[in-house]
Amino acid sequence: MRRSLATWAALIVLTGPGWAQELDAEAILARVAQTYAQVEDLSLTGKASADMRVFGMRQRVSIQQTACFQRPNRLRLASTMSGGGGTRTVVCDGRHVYAHQDVTREYTRHPAPGTLREIRDLDSDAPADFGEMIDLPSLLDGVDLSERVEQATVERTGVYSGAPVYVLSLALKGGHTERMWIGRDDFLVRKLEFRLNPEGMLGAMAPAEELTPEEPAEDEGEAMEEAEVGKEFGEALLGAMTQAFKMELTWVERYQDVRVNGGVSSEAFRFRPRAGDRRVEQLSEVPMPEPEPMPLPAPGPGDLTGQVAPDFTLPDLDGTSVTLSQLRGRPVLLYFWDSLCVPCLAQLPDIQALHLEQPGEGLQVVGLNVDRTLDMAKESAEEAGLTFPVLWQDPESPAGAEVSAAYRPEELPRLLVIDAIGIVRADLTGYHDREAIEAVIAAAQ
Repeated sequence: MRRSLATWAALIVLTGPGWAQELDAEAILARVAQTYAQVEDLSLTGKASADMRVFGMRQRVSIQQTACFQRPNRLRLASTMSGGGGTRTVVCDGRHVYAHQDVTREYTRHPAPGTLREIRDLDSDAPADFGEMIDLPSLLDGVDLSERVEQATVERTGVYSGAPVYVLSLALKGGHTERMWIGRDDFLVRKLEFRLNPEGMLGAMAPAEELTPEEPAEDEGEAMEEAEVGKEFGEALLGAMTQAFKMELTWVERYQDVRVNGGVSSEAFRFRPRAGDRRVEQLSEVPMPEPEPMPLPAPGPGDLTGQVAPDFTLPDLDGTSVTLSQLRGRPVLLYFWDSLCVPCLAQLPDIQALHLEQPGEGLQVVGLNVDRTLDMAKESAEEAGLTFPVLWQDPESPAGAEVSAAYRPEELPRLLVIDAIGIVRADLTGYHDREAIEAVIAAAQ
């Protein structure tokens, strides 16, 4: 991914509007860098969420945000957590940075850092590796994308909140990954999804050098051998912990009402304490609100291949009921996914392509979304540009409970190929390449 400045400049020159259909990932990133280099101020509203999967449970904390940025170092960011916890506001006027907490009526004042990212990170409890994320403050600061991004690919094109977008998949320094939804018309970021490398988190908890033998070795050769054994043991333990915990941490930001170079008023960057507020050196700790519970599906009974597909009736995203048994007469591809499952989302373009390639009397593709809310299901389907029927398994409904009891996927994604008389001919769990899916479809037809 490393390129010279001349190469990046050439990419920018060669990617004008007429080349919109020809852009590769690196050219898109070049256009993004060029776009944000010309931004003097930016304002938005949006939502952010932190999703964690650990010990077989999913939890989410959601945050409503409003933000104004002005280069080089003026910022106003207000964040309100769902479920309580109040609003936290960070304001920087270019000379001083203030952090205000309405729950405790406290604020701090410190000299202003020189960059937007440094301001945003003040008093943050996020893991240090979040510094590798490419977000709006980083882009406005002029982060060197060629240094930060190790590999980039165009995952797909689609529509997000009514705007045509590129969806880029990025491999970042430190083993982290990130996906970006980038406007095809203006090259502004509409959404980002940063996934922290779980081995990095666990490695920080249990560094290998602390796992070496405590007793000193008798000679240098023995010391080297013990150090190597300790390193191998540490790496093995880290791998076992990662597998056992199945730890995932994903940070998602969705931007709305994005306005660029709109002349943000200087009043937006002025901080005025209210009556009763008191200045402190450090804000008091506020208890985190209870995260939204997101239980994982229970382990399933196993492969359903060769059995009659359990029947069910579920609503599609428009509320129309669909019954699986009424689709008999043609083979069915039934795809389970949710919007927080990275492999699921990576597989969706293949599922959509299979739908488009089938003739009118061929394979019927049916999606089954298991998100907690209908809005999440609709947003996930819209972002993926899906045109096949998508059903929603409401976890609170009796019908949803019946589907869970009958299918109970051990993990997502789950893909079943059902023949014309209702027999499951293939039951695939996890991500599979397109050729493997096409092979089992051909066997069922």
